[in-house]
Parts: sequence; C-alpha cells; structure tokens
Amino acid sequence: MKHCALVLVLFFSIGNLYSQSTVSGYYITKTNDTITVDVVIKKGVFGQIKNDLTKEVKVIDDKNESVQFTPSDIKSYGFTFDGISYEFYSKPTKKGENKFLTPVIIGPKTSLYQYSFYTSGSGSNLPSNQVFYTFEKADGSYLLLGIVGQKKLKTELKEFYKESQEAQKLIDERLKDWLNQKQDLIDILSVVNKS
Repeated sequence: MKHCALVLVLFFSIGNLYSQSTVSGYYITKTNDTITVDVVIKKGVFGQIKNDLTKEVKVIDDKNESVQFTPSDIKSYGFTFDGISYEFYSKPTKKGENKFLTPVIIGPKTSLYQYSFYTSGSGSNLPSNQVFYTFEKADGSYLLLGIVGQKKLKTELKEFYKESQEAQKLIDERLKDWLNQKQDLIDILSVVNKS
C-alpha cells in the first residue's frame, strides 16, 4: 500500500516539476539603456517555458546577482530560447495595468501588441485562448481591447484610425471572423503605417 501511495504522489507531482536555466537576453531601462543579462527560464517536463512572461522577468546581471523586474520597472526585455527570439514590451492593458506584451506589428505611426491566456475547460466547457490587444499610435494614444465581438472591434478601430481613409475601407472589408483576425489587423495597421 505504501508503494501505491508513493507512486500516486510521484505521478501527480510530475506536472509541477521543472528545471531552471538561463539564456542570453537583455532589458531596456526607463532611460533607454540596453543592458545585456542572462534571463532565467523555467522549463516544464517537456522543455516548454513555464514562466509567466507577461508579469515579470528574472535576470542574472553582470555581478551574478538575481534581479526581478515587473512591467513598471523596465520598458522591455528579450531573449532567445531554442532558436526563437522573444520580445516583450511594457504596455497598458484593458484590465488597467501594464503587462509585458508581445509585438504583433511595430510601425512608425502605429503598433499592435498582444497577450493571451488559456482557460481550461470544466465539464462540457472546452479550453479556450483569450487574446487581448493594445493598439498604440506614435502620439502615445492607446486603444485597449479585451474580448469583443467583430462589430465592436470594427467600430473601435474605425474611431481610433479615423484619420486614415484607406484603413476605414479595409476595416469594413475585413474582420469577418476570428480565425483571420490577427492577419486582418496586421494588414490594417500596415496600411495606416504607409499612409
């Protein structure tokens, strides 16, 4: 019986096991200085990143000291892990707080950042991915969108980009379903950046 209990404890703890390593990276201070550091990455059992990359980043500085930053401490950070480059920018979100967001498109007139989280299903509910967007103009104005329907998304975008007639037309033509939404947004913001 003791062996069965031990096996059960080990089985249920496997999901909580992770290893920790560092990867080469950087962060950008509030005064725009770029500091080279090692970024601490927690890896899951299958080698996936387990950090909550939107809330904080832990780094090892040149004095070999561990420092932790939140979105209110620095402008951005980045690193390369398994050949993939990751970038995160401190930006406001619909929920009223800054988070480290990933860029979708960065342009001279407007940029788009996003973050998402997964909700797990219970009972008959299936897991879902919820995406939140932060649109930023070069003048520092923001449009912060949570989970909205296509009609509200179009209305909000048309108002935010009202100075671009080309964007207005594209907003009317696109954003018909959520499957193509990200590419549609990239196309719309590309037009804004070119006009």
